[in-house]
Amino acid sequence: MKLSILILLQIIVLIGCDIKDTEPIEENSETQNSISSSHKSERETSTFSQEETIKSRCYGKIDLNKASVEELTQIIHIDEERALEIVNNRPFIVVDSLTLIRGIFGEKLSDIKRQDLACVENIQF
Repeated sequence: MKLSILILLQIIVLIGCDIKDTEPIEENSETQNSISSSHKSERETSTFSQEETIKSRCYGKIDLNKASVEELTQIIHIDEERALEIVNNRPFIVVDSLTLIRGIFGEKLSDIKRQDLACVENIQF
């Protein structure tokens, strides 16, 4: 039950992140070019800022979605068995999703978050 709720929550978050701005563009070609150019530059700036934020978020940390088993074992309470389970349950959306791993909940999850070594970068599907 807990697992299905967490998976459903992850799906809801992913769907919410996928919504795009879809305003209709006027027929007038001059206006259309102007709108397209300004919208494109806003989108490029926004994407660049998001990418920079994402890159800096996991700088010097261990990304749950990319790290090797050996790297994952550097995280408190993560032994080789749990690291393998993490690899098999990828992708993770947030560090809190570690509750999907057997034995990681409550105080152990708090310790992992307090250690501030585990992180989740942008997910590419």
